[in-house]
Amino acid sequence: MTNKLTESSIERLRSLKRPTPKDLESFLVEFHNSKPGITENTFGACRTGEGLSSYQVLVDLAGNLVGATVVDLACGNGALTHLLADQVGTGGKVIAIDMSKSELSLARERLAGRANVQFIEAAAADIPLSPRSAQAILCHLALMLFNPIAPVVAEITRVLQPNGVFAAIVTEFSTSTFGELRSLLLDSLKIDGWEPQYLALGDPQTKDPARLRALFAPPNFDSFDSNLFQVVLRGSASELSDLLIEFFYHTILLTEQTREKLRRKCESILGIESTVELPIFLRTIIARRSDE
Repeated sequence: MTNKLTESSIERLRSLKRPTPKDLESFLVEFHNSKPGITENTFGACRTGEGLSSYQVLVDLAGNLVGATVVDLACGNGALTHLLADQVGTGGKVIAIDMSKSELSLARERLAGRANVQFIEAAAADIPLSPRSAQAILCHLALMLFNPIAPVVAEITRVLQPNGVFAAIVTEFSTSTFGELRSLLLDSLKIDGWEPQYLALGDPQTKDPARLRALFAPPNFDSFDSNLFQVVLRGSASELSDLLIEFFYHTILLTEQTREKLRRKCESILGIESTVELPIFLRTIIARRSDE
């Protein structure tokens, strides 16, 4: 895949030394504009032991959504939006929100002709919807990228109706080969002169279940639950390495030489079997708005 993130953008990020959360947010938007659909390209093929995608796990987690107004926060190319549009039915509505023009363009193409879907280009910290206008807000593999997280939670709280549901899935890097491969990426960044600690994406609170629980606590939320689950990505070591090299945001900052070394290391870790099964741990989050 062509690296459409310009050299000038990469050099600008390098020159900042210690980029701010706003700088890193701009990097994320540029990344998704250059590689729309990248999340589904990787996770769309992952399945649980029951054969479910992480998108379907999230829809099931939210419960009965028939006839509801649902927000797909950071909708990407519309993979979750599509499932939600089917779930809410003609009596419901899905409002798909993203900051990336390219992702939204793909989502609009995908859902063309669906009268129960609306698309909005906006940030999660500034949702252009009325208070108490949604019965549910879902977020697939994006909550851990928001920084700071407090304004986002404030917007979720404002937009949800009493007894409304917030449901999300986030990555879990603390265990598994997936986390080991990510550690290799951090080492590769150092080789090319980057300081990974200043490139970390997302608010640290989103990486800790206890701190997440505190964000979705009374009096605004009545309940909170979070659980690990596993999906499996299957393919050859070469295929999986290519997918992950594209998926991890920071590989786009690496030189071709360092990226190729990282690719070979990934293949070595994944093994030599004709078909490799890579377990990936994800975390569900569900919180229910209080009955005001």
